[in-house]
Amino acid sequence: PPNMAFSQNNLAFCIYSLGVLLLLLYFCWENGPHHRSHRIEISYFICVLALLILATIVLETDPKIGEMRSKQYCSGEADYKTNQAVIMIDYTSLLYLALHLFISLIPSSSDQLEGVPLTPDIEVSHSVLRKVRDIENLVYDVHESGPVALRRLKIKDPLLAPLAMLAMTCRGLSLSYSSFSAFMVFVIFTILFFFTFFFLKQLYVVFFVNSKVRAKLHDKIREVMRKPHGLNFLLETINTALLVEEAPWETVELVLSEINTTDARVALSVSTKAILVDALQKRGLRYSTHAEEAMERLLVSCHGEELTKLKNMTDLGGDYQNLYKLIYSDITNHLIREKVLKHFSDEAKKMITERGGSYGLKILSDVDDTLYSSGGKFPAGMDKEYPKHQLYPGCLEFFKALDKQGQDDDSACNLVFLSARPHAYKDMAEEHSYRLFKKLVREGKMHTIPTLLPGRIKQGLQAVLLYPIKKTLAWKAVGELKFITFEHYAAMYPEYDYVFCGDDGQGDLIAGELMVESELKDKVKAVFIHRVVE
Repeated sequence: PPNMAFSQNNLAFCIYSLGVLLLLLYFCWENGPHHRSHRIEISYFICVLALLILATIVLETDPKIGEMRSKQYCSGEADYKTNQAVIMIDYTSLLYLALHLFISLIPSSSDQLEGVPLTPDIEVSHSVLRKVRDIENLVYDVHESGPVALRRLKIKDPLLAPLAMLAMTCRGLSLSYSSFSAFMVFVIFTILFFFTFFFLKQLYVVFFVNSKVRAKLHDKIREVMRKPHGLNFLLETINTALLVEEAPWETVELVLSEINTTDARVALSVSTKAILVDALQKRGLRYSTHAEEAMERLLVSCHGEELTKLKNMTDLGGDYQNLYKLIYSDITNHLIREKVLKHFSDEAKKMITERGGSYGLKILSDVDDTLYSSGGKFPAGMDKEYPKHQLYPGCLEFFKALDKQGQDDDSACNLVFLSARPHAYKDMAEEHSYRLFKKLVREGKMHTIPTLLPGRIKQGLQAVLLYPIKKTLAWKAVGELKFITFEHYAAMYPEYDYVFCGDDGQGDLIAGELMVESELKDKVKAVFIHRVVE
């Protein structure tokens, strides 16, 4: 009723609702400040879990709830221990299930950029080798003793059901035997004491111990940088993405200080710069002005063919962290984005003038009903001639024949898939496709790791809803979006020519027509359309 006082019950409901809202916000707002870095993501999870625990405490300290519990489980004051044991068993079980779920959602650690050809024949002294091993050990020590240490509290999933049955058995015994209730109260208090001790210990490690380790890490890196080729060897040997994630920003700035040096003994190679670009991207650029400015310095430091190799290596990672996402999503400062794109354009013009033509050819392709059959399963595609997920004969051979440059250059990434499937949270939508691509590369069927540029939810949902009325014309917005994606991609690689492959079922024909009629028509050498609509 409107005149009801604001009780503990209402307060607990508000706190719980806030926790649920924050959890929904975590998944729905992918570019929010809570996704700035892995450490912030984990801290965000801990705060949500703390809110749920607080809501439980507020609810259970309400006298009215206590009276209801006593009437439900007990016959009088003599059964207070029984009441207490049952409540503690219930909420300890629920708390651990929630904790188990949260631990499962902790983001995985950053991985080193894959597929990058490393600098050949780097020779360093034995002292540098020892220091690099020490740095690697320090990075993993900081990482494993930080918020990621929460994973130690997780048990294997098959053990959850037996533990739940054990908790239910103990609950039943507590209701039947008062002596067992006292024993369960002692056991649960012991478990809670262990958890509390673990969290306090981790707080001490994170705020006091790791700060000293990071200072030691900074000094070790400074020593390695003084040695010839030491920095290149370090960044190509250890997990640089993890180093950039765990080290303080002063250490990252120390590493980046050698970007523009002319001394060949300490200058960063193209491969090392590509690894740093990937590491900074995985660390997080949004809501961090100094990180975006550091990324700008890295990209603008390269010129000519070196810049083209850097861009291609950034796309060789085999995950959703690619150059397109970096330029058009991660870099939020439009002035920095425009400056970087202008640098790309100016260097491309010089290269085309010097070479008397384009640097190479990039193959853009659709996935469903172009690379493999959709089996006619809506909304994936329309081709029923081949089984679902059957690779089309000769398709990959055709891509390889077109990509002559990629056959001779390990750093080239000239195969790009434009998919109508929308991007979802992080790599949920792209992970399946990248697993397939890596499998095809391992089997020798695909000649290079490609880049995948996904669609958007708005255009995809609009096409699905309008398809019963407009049929294939419903995919017009998807085709226009693919054309816009092509324009943005071509702005990153203006030194290349392009070929587009698609089908006539989901907007690829419209995208191809827009390409050959646009200002970039001279760069579009051919459009190949697979006919799937009768």
